[in-house]
Amino acid sequence: MVLDGGRERFEVDRGAKNLWRTILLFIQHIRLFNNCQLGNIRIDHVGINLACVLE
Repeated sequence: MVLDGGRERFEVDRGAKNLWRTILLFIQHIRLFNNCQLGNIRIDHVGINLACVLE
């Protein structure tokens, strides 16, 4: 998985559980570096409350 235009790279091995790990890494990146926003969608308590999964 490549984030932030290639500045961050996460190696995710093959397997069924790694899909969920990749999704959680993506949500964490949005929460930490994109002000909890993906386009017009917020993932904090104001929008879709996905950030509570990582806390």
